[in-house]
Amino acid sequence: MKNISFIKSIMAIIILSTLLICCGGGDDEATPEIPLPRTAEDVKNDFKNLTFNVGINDFRLESIVEGIFWKFRVIVPEGASSSNKMPLVM
Repeated sequence: MKNISFIKSIMAIIILSTLLICCGGGDDEATPEIPLPRTAEDVKNDFKNLTFNVGINDFRLESIVEGIFWKFRVIVPEGASSSNKMPLVM
């Protein structure tokens, strides 16, 4: 009789351990959002939102191809304004 209760105890421990290990907590981390691919409209908006200051302006814009960036420099001369349109050197 003592032997049967010992076996039942061992079986209960094995079953509980299996349940705890296999059914352990779920993945609580939120799944990261996959960014939508860039469109030509996104690139146009990036160009529209550029701000130019007097002097050297370095820019880096992402193209519609993932991982491809356009790097360029715009030099705005002193005295350039909307009324005094001096050429921009690109």
